[in-house]
Amino acid sequence: MTGVLAGGAPLCAECIAMQTGIPQVEVPSVIERARKTSRVETPYNPCSVCGTTRKVYQLHEPGVSHLRLVMLALWNERLCMTCLVAQTGVPAVRVGELLTALGRALTVMRTVAPCEVCSTRGEVLALV
Repeated sequence: MTGVLAGGAPLCAECIAMQTGIPQVEVPSVIERARKTSRVETPYNPCSVCGTTRKVYQLHEPGVSHLRLVMLALWNERLCMTCLVAQTGVPAVRVGELLTALGRALTVMRTVAPCEVCSTRGEVLALV
């Protein structure tokens, strides 16, 4: 079961059942057992397989925080949103939230200039 969730992608109970062969009615009890050894998050988001917005399950993967990844990527760089997302692996929606949070402590500069990675001219982000 944790192997299916290990990629970090959110999955609904129906899709977990299809991928693991566990009957759908037993998925919640299997999730509770998985919680004894792993941190399982259960937000209401689109399932990464079927796309339906409902309660999904995903393993919390400890490690470098998204905020730190965005800060490091923008340190002395001017990046477009596409390159920032590609370099950090942080979804664009989450990057927007993080930039708002960063803006409370640092100056997040948005200008029209070439991206230092892809050279495309457009809105780029930088920390000042």
